[in-house]
Amino acid sequence: MDRGKYGFIDKAGTVKIPLNFDDADFHFYEDLASVKVKEKYGYIDKGGKIVIAPQFDKAFNFDEGLAVVCIEGKYGCIDKTGNIVIPPQFNDCWGSFSEDLMQIRVNEKDGYIGKEGKIVIHPQFDYAYPFHQGLALAQVDGKYGYIDNTGKWIISPKFDDLGFFYEGLAKIKIEGKFGFIDRFGRIIINPQFEKVRDFHEGLAAVNIKWKWGFINQKGESVILPKFNEAWSFQEGFAPVKIKNKEGYINKTGKIVIPLKFKTARWFSEGLASVGRREKEGYIDKTGKLVIPFQFYYAGNFSDGLAGVSIDDWNRNGLIDREGKYVWGPYAD
Repeated sequence: MDRGKYGFIDKAGTVKIPLNFDDADFHFYEDLASVKVKEKYGYIDKGGKIVIAPQFDKAFNFDEGLAVVCIEGKYGCIDKTGNIVIPPQFNDCWGSFSEDLMQIRVNEKDGYIGKEGKIVIHPQFDYAYPFHQGLALAQVDGKYGYIDNTGKWIISPKFDDLGFFYEGLAKIKIEGKFGFIDRFGRIIINPQFEKVRDFHEGLAAVNIKWKWGFINQKGESVILPKFNEAWSFQEGFAPVKIKNKEGYINKTGKIVIPLKFKTARWFSEGLASVGRREKEGYIDKTGKLVIPFQFYYAGNFSDGLAGVSIDDWNRNGLIDREGKYVWGPYAD
């Protein structure tokens, strides 16, 4: 984005599609990206050519040949030629198909349609979410459970809160306490924690008497609860906080990067964003500062690049692993 206009660059920071659009998707999906011209959305190809004229109030990414669009407050689907294949008729939807089904909302209830536009699971849920590995999270009468692709309850709606599955387990809440179930709905770790985070790299952060520690998938405590905050493991490290300082532990609970930062985020591609005073920079896994504190916000690395903000989100850029701008206010 530059002066309120959007376009596309390559990894070297070279502008490939001029910044002519009022809004644009972050990525191409199936070789097309949604863009906004004045008040309407359409689609361009990777050459920057408009292939579906701006005519929609909203336009989502293509998935398996279809994209959700919104016209006058109603949602439907188009194909890659721009033809309407599912007429706009639904009050809301998730924006894409998942396992050949898409959540839609009709008269304040959620259900699912197939790719022909026919209702497969009648709108009956207070809320429903995308399918993953044959199951979808749904809520009815304030309770959560999981349904299969016929709408049958596989895990009965009996939980006050219920998360998505990570590493085979999902967090649950019963009578104010959190635990975990497996994909059959069996309680694997009894509800006993004030708060929990999802499993990552075999461990989950849990809160006991308002201190954070970590358990394994058997529910055994492997890192005693002694932190004011703790986040999930990523690349073998977990950010933790004691009082008002943050740093990193390994999977034995040993502090391997001292708690001396105002903020400490997950490692990605070997680097982590950390903050000191009002600026953020990056450290490596030894704790060495490799990109100096200079950013208002420093995001995670992906494919060798990270998004950063210079001041209050208004001046943004992309840097490489050396801290050099490939796009943004200070790029060469």
